Amino acid sequence: STEYPLLPGPMSVYLDNSFIVNSKLPAVLPGEPFEAFLGIDNGVKVERTLLNRLTDQTGLFSKKRSVSFDIAISAQNLKRVAQKISIRESIPVSQDERIKVTLAQPKPEEAVPDANGVITWQMNLAPGERREFRLQYAVEAPLEVNVGGME
Repeated sequence: STEYPLLPGPMSVYLDNSFIVNSKLPAVLPGEPFEAFLGIDNGVKVERTLLNRLTDQTGLFSKKRSVSFDIAISAQNLKRVAQKISIRESIPVSQDERIKVTLAQPKPEEAVPDANGVITWQMNLAPGERREFRLQYAVEAPLEVNVGGME
């Protein structure tokens, strides 16, 4: 937040006298919280790796197809000070009652997807600390139903 009004418009972001990025600033009233994109922080490294994608067909009379995903996400703080970070990853959200999405990881006590299927992990990373997260889910649907956008 700020004690002064900020006018909307373009902004240039510098860090240690080095240009980082051009961005836009919204209109901000005094005391109003705001967010601004300040560029990529190379001091925090986040990697996402698809470990496994398995397709399976089941059922004797009503055939179903199941596609399972196993994803590893790692976050590492390369800075000399602790960093508060949020990692967001999405899973599919079915708009059709014939399509079922099952979340195996993370467990509900670790993180829960919102109504749009976005899972958020929030953490403080100590200097040099690295954490890993797993995302495992399956999408099951009848063979005759075309399911898109699963990755």
